[in-house]
Amino acid sequence: GPISSSPAVADNVVYFATNVKNGTIYALNATTGELIWKYELKPPEGKYYNIMSSPFIWNGKLFIGADDGNLYIVGLWRGTVTLKPGTFNVTVDGKTFEVSNLTILGALNEASKIGGFNYSIYYSKKYDGLYPLSIGGIKGIWCYNVNGTMVPSDLRYNVSDGDTIVFWLWKEGVNANNSPNEVIIHVRTKTIEINDVK
Repeated sequence: GPISSSPAVADNVVYFATNVKNGTIYALNATTGELIWKYELKPPEGKYYNIMSSPFIWNGKLFIGADDGNLYIVGLWRGTVTLKPGTFNVTVDGKTFEVSNLTILGALNEASKIGGFNYSIYYSKKYDGLYPLSIGGIKGIWCYNVNGTMVPSDLRYNVSDGDTIVFWLWKEGVNANNSPNEVIIHVRTKTIEINDVK
């Protein structure tokens, strides 16, 4: 479809959107033109969600308005989460898993509440593990590391106070240092305090 506004360029990535019924935001490698990611709006039957505004990059995030009346924010989220001991349940494909709050998944879950983004996970029978399927509505191969090192486990890998978790959307030539789509989580942990013993 037509591109009705100026693109934006940041960190060797070109961002633009198309003026079509289901407007789509694209990110391309500025050197090779290769598609890094795209996000397509889903209008209801009989509606058009064109995107005619120019994207704007600020603080690692892409901001763009659409004809559905929404401002879309795509890209980097970074912040600190405080994790408390305990567990929460995750249901994937009808199977429920009890997950510690003090894990990569616990940190992602807490960050999603603070950052206002969604995520989904899948269960791998082959590796008996939980892995990211999408973050912020963007599906793909989401890689993650803790303190700069790839972890030898699934999202139930334990984290500690002071750890930094980085999620990034993998494509050829993209890594944790140059991905336009990252979630960076600094972990703080809180111990249980006993105030009254009876």
